[in-house]
Amino acid sequence: MTNRQMKDFVSTRINPILEHGYYATITDKNVDSLEKKKIRNSFLLFRSSSKSAAVEGVDIDYLSMDEFDRVSASALISAEESMSSSLFKVMRRWSTPTLMCGALQSNL
Repeated sequence: MTNRQMKDFVSTRINPILEHGYYATITDKNVDSLEKKKIRNSFLLFRSSSKSAAVEGVDIDYLSMDEFDRVSASALISAEESMSSSLFKVMRRWSTPTLMCGALQSNL
């Protein structure tokens, strides 16, 4: 996912959820950009995996990687290292299955 795609995703999918109802009451309006949000005492950080350095220097407890089949090995290593000091180290990988010769590719 490129930086532009990530920002488009945040503005069209995440922001509408956080702007209304319950989430609007617990979201800090002073910490609200396309790259960072604050909900109560936690932060949501949005980074693109198109560059491995994007998550360097960021301490995280939870990592969700979209389009995982397109993430480079160096970006994955960098992201995993960002969880090195976490007690939780939760990682989720998301990807759309790819069709190959009419059947789902088995190594995804």
